[in-house]
Amino acid sequence: MSQVMLVLGPNRVGKSSLIDALTYGQFHREFYPQDIHFQVKLAKVAQHRVYEVQSIEWDGKPLGLVQFYSNVADLILIVVNICGCYDQMDQVHDIYQALPITNNKQQIVLIGNLNGQKQRNQKLCQSLSLFAKLNDLKLYELDSTNIMSVQMEFHFITQPFSLFDDIWNRNQTYFTQFVSQAVSLFN
Repeated sequence: MSQVMLVLGPNRVGKSSLIDALTYGQFHREFYPQDIHFQVKLAKVAQHRVYEVQSIEWDGKPLGLVQFYSNVADLILIVVNICGCYDQMDQVHDIYQALPITNNKQQIVLIGNLNGQKQRNQKLCQSLSLFAKLNDLKLYELDSTNIMSVQMEFHFITQPFSLFDDIWNRNQTYFTQFVSQAVSLFN
């Protein structure tokens, strides 16, 4: 069974490169590629297929697509470019408020993405860290452009978690079956 992952965030924070890295860049497709503030990206990780849908902005709030797709997601990632401008925090608040928390299996995770850059915005990082603690969210730092070498937990959080462990644990049966089938094919 595949895991459905919903990737949300402002424009140009590295959502597509994160999905590409997690799904090995296969079947990466975009719908409605117009330039808008809020984007919804839906990825079926275990099947290595990516479906992206972008929502429509109205009065600064994302509408129905965010709410609709969040109800079918197992994992929701809110991505922020931690080297970018502080204005992203307003968008993070808006996105978080738009999510209907109805699915008990759902995990909402904040991703601080370096997005190929080096210089973190300290004020933004501190606000993200505080936001995560206040809302009891996991928060990770990674670089979606070089994800294999930066599998680390967020710079301002001390408790070690791994997003990749979460994905592995939820899909361990699928991966085990896939590997055993691959091995039997070669024998």
